[in-house]
Amino acid sequence: MIDLPSTLSDLIDYDPSSLRVNSREGKHREFKRDFEREAFSLYTRTLAAFSNTAGGTLIFGVTDSPRIIVGVSPDDIPEEAEWSDRLQQDFDPEVPIEIHEYPIGRVTVVSIGVDKHLQRPVICKRDTNRRVNQRGKEINKPILHLEFNSELQH
Repeated sequence: MIDLPSTLSDLIDYDPSSLRVNSREGKHREFKRDFEREAFSLYTRTLAAFSNTAGGTLIFGVTDSPRIIVGVSPDDIPEEAEWSDRLQQDFDPEVPIEIHEYPIGRVTVVSIGVDKHLQRPVICKRDTNRRVNQRGKEINKPILHLEFNSELQH
């Protein structure tokens, strides 16, 4: 089971006075400004991808450019049980996670981490779409698709 560090400075490199983040996104880390309910399956897809490699962490409460800690309300982030349920709906085998809150002054950063899965590959179990506006027209954009992982199922 993943064991997230107890302090944010052990998870990312940042300047405590300006809250500017020096760490970059990569194969094992992704930053998000806010949790968006309609993007839930995008987040689970990222966690599944991390678990198919060497593990990784989603970190909520960091802006994109410049990368600054702004925090999120922990109440806006689903509880661990809801994350587990959604991951179980979207992927197989089950993806174990850990959630940790990091208070930094008046703000809180929330991280969700996964380890490298012992029973890879973690594969998509269902199709999921998201309504987006593209050139003034509402369309369904695939988020999860069984074919995304079809090569892993053979």
